[in-house]
Amino acid sequence: MRLARLLIFATIVFVSAATPALEEVSMSDLPKYAIEHSQLTLPGSRPFHIKLQVVETTNLENDDYKGEIEEYWVAPDKWRRTVKTPSFLQTLIVNGDKVNEQRTGSYYPNWMRTLVRAALDPGATLEGVDLTQANDNPRIGGDPLCRRFKYRVGQAPASNSVFASYCFRNGLLDSVGKPGYSAAYSDYREFGNKRVAYHIREHIESGTELGASIVELAELKKPDDSLFEVHQQTPQLQTVQVSEETLRGLAINPPEMRWPPVRGGKTAGVLSLYVCTDLAGHTQEVYELNSDHPEMADAAREQMTNWTFKPAVIKGNPVQAEGIVTFAYETKIDDPYPVLSNEDARKRVIHLVEPHFPENTSRGTIVSVRVLVSEEGKVMTIGNISGGPLGPVVAVVEQWRFQPYLRDGKPTAFNADLTFTVK
Repeated sequence: MRLARLLIFATIVFVSAATPALEEVSMSDLPKYAIEHSQLTLPGSRPFHIKLQVVETTNLENDDYKGEIEEYWVAPDKWRRTVKTPSFLQTLIVNGDKVNEQRTGSYYPNWMRTLVRAALDPGATLEGVDLTQANDNPRIGGDPLCRRFKYRVGQAPASNSVFASYCFRNGLLDSVGKPGYSAAYSDYREFGNKRVAYHIREHIESGTELGASIVELAELKKPDDSLFEVHQQTPQLQTVQVSEETLRGLAINPPEMRWPPVRGGKTAGVLSLYVCTDLAGHTQEVYELNSDHPEMADAAREQMTNWTFKPAVIKGNPVQAEGIVTFAYETKIDDPYPVLSNEDARKRVIHLVEPHFPENTSRGTIVSVRVLVSEEGKVMTIGNISGGPLGPVVAVVEQWRFQPYLRDGKPTAFNADLTFTVK
């Protein structure tokens, strides 16, 4: 919910250790510039051997998200890659027009494909992106510099907005977030004439974040040609993004969605999910994109995991399919959240930091927000009720922690109506 700033520069000047020299880069050329200075797998790049380890950084004991990525690369048409997760293993060899793929497991997870692309082919997700055409809530100037796009999705009567954002720092990729893809880059280090991000973060959902870290990156001075031998050509596993119309058309007897009662928030609205299916049409991953109510999104995700689809097919071969599905929901309030006044809520704040408003904000301006606080005292959502600049309020309130609120001796979530006055 952070407010962003409008772009005021058509040309950005970068002077940093992250770039080889002073550069003037137009907004339209920024994606190309970032990829040319960081992507390892461009034509003319030096051969390399790379290994990455993947873990869930928010829960290192979770083996479900552990994985490894290894690649020997000589040229864009000559490389060998191994990808390993707890349920999937792929070795892919490309040598000219010959391809061989060996794999075990029936599904190549979206979360791992995202990290592979982010590490080895970040340019793919920037193809066709024109930052000058951003149409929603850009962050202007500053570091990182971000541009955001808004798209309409869904089928009548359920229509919703989803977003794609692209951020750059010192002329290099800082983060990319769009439906089905989330990657944030850090710890850039020199490799030849490139700057390579040694750590990539992937946001899965609230409280779950993955990290891919380079544990080895070295120049491949004497490539062993036996690594790239293709003795037998095989079809390559493909994943395709399909329209909502196509995805719904593949659904086999989809059940009617059921919407449980809620304790607060909007009782009618829309939500969009990103759905990933395997070669057999089974739902494997479901991610929330944009929802008018987080509890309705959770309910929809749980139900979508039980949907099955006809296998998507291209040229006679089954493929993994992904796409957006949008629903309209309607529910009712049951056992509503307690609502604490500004005074009572502030007494429960463990560490209170007041916002700093822009100097041009009129004194006496009042900003009112309603905050949903979890049973553990963490801020879940922040909604604007009235007046004034919301950004400074969100920036501090989302960091607040509250003492648990007890009802009948048990912690319960609650709403807090907070007010802030510009002094």
